[in-house]
Amino acid sequence: MDSLDLMVRFYYAVLFLLLSHVSVALAQIRSQLLLQNESFVSPEYTATDQTQYQFLGFRAKSEEENRSFLVDSEIVMAMGAPLLSYIKIQDFAVQYENSENEVFSLGRKKQLWSGLDRRWDFGIIEPTFKWNPLNRKSLALTGIHWNRNEKDFSLSAIWSPLFIPDQGPNFEIDDQGRFSRKNPWFQTPPDTFRPFPNATSDSKIQYNVQRPPDSEIVSQSTLGGVVEKMWAQKILTRAGYFYKPMNQLALSYNGAYILATDEGQVDILPEVLYHRVVTADLVIREGLIESGVSYVQDEPTNRAADPMWTVPVFEDAQIWSAYIQLNLKRSNKLSLEYLTVDGGEVTEVGDLASQTRAPISNRYPMTEAYKIRHQMQLRMNGSQFVNFDSSWTHSDKNQFDLIQIRGAFQINNRWQVYTDMQFVKARPLSVDNVNDVASFADNDRLLVGVAHVL
Repeated sequence: MDSLDLMVRFYYAVLFLLLSHVSVALAQIRSQLLLQNESFVSPEYTATDQTQYQFLGFRAKSEEENRSFLVDSEIVMAMGAPLLSYIKIQDFAVQYENSENEVFSLGRKKQLWSGLDRRWDFGIIEPTFKWNPLNRKSLALTGIHWNRNEKDFSLSAIWSPLFIPDQGPNFEIDDQGRFSRKNPWFQTPPDTFRPFPNATSDSKIQYNVQRPPDSEIVSQSTLGGVVEKMWAQKILTRAGYFYKPMNQLALSYNGAYILATDEGQVDILPEVLYHRVVTADLVIREGLIESGVSYVQDEPTNRAADPMWTVPVFEDAQIWSAYIQLNLKRSNKLSLEYLTVDGGEVTEVGDLASQTRAPISNRYPMTEAYKIRHQMQLRMNGSQFVNFDSSWTHSDKNQFDLIQIRGAFQINNRWQVYTDMQFVKARPLSVDNVNDVASFADNDRLLVGVAHVL
């Protein structure tokens, strides 16, 4: 579902309220102008007719010493391709320090609720920015945050009457009921079908998204929290519980074949469903080596069967991850990570449910993967430095390989050049192989950009 205009309305309202109270803190915000060029370089690329896109953007990020107002946001406009424009808001919150150990925050504030959810950007607790589903980024929960820190013990909690789902790629439906092929990151559904087994030709499909009112989506409550304990300065334990809306909207649908026009009509209904989440983390630090194990119990609350709709049914899932990381000097890190999902399958119930077709709703970006990652920051003369982040993700179960390389060169205090690359090899999407990577197997890309501090 297209959540861009929903987020624009919500954040314009929040922006007006917050800026009226934090004018002093604005002086501690670093703003940048962005110019980017993105190229799709695979010879098999067919998602859109266009293979290059140009972007003009603005980024605002609060300085570390700014503790009263947190902001980390981007507004990016795609030139000549409005569906690729986006607003990404990771942090946007006012903070009040009640004491040295206690902080209240109002707004969108990124916090470490689960090691698994953060390291894999899995979208279980925090929503994700999925403008490019192969390059997911965790956003933050929006609401009232409370943090209490003691020497070896901390508590964090959130309550909110507002809900912002995953921010996926934008889409549009034309006057003929067809999804346009103008966004390389939106997986368009089939535009034809075979109405009868013995039919000699395919019939066109008209789609209609019955979007609920924005207030119906946003007006959902979140409640949860985590507790952390440090043992002997080496062992960290973390446990949490949440009852909140699932960040992925559930998609129900119905359809009919119109004999008079030889067309199929499909109505899609996005809905918000809740789930209970239990988390547990164990982290051990010994010298240069850090290792950890994370667990998430995810229990969706499914909607009742409806004779008018084909509805998704989400299975409970137990998700495990483990990692070992070598922390070298000069911010040089090398890690090996593993993730697996037990359960979590999505099936459908209704007249149009099929055992030979994948459900249109998806829960997790993948169900099993290994990842090798290297992060490095190299300081040079004066204000110059180089950031480098590369990873290789491999899955035997989902049968894909994903290579991602990011680099940035800080030329001086005002100028930076950066690049972002990804290369994909994946088995085609099928009923037995549903994952985000397989959906974009031909979207190898190269992005080059320049940032200038204003």
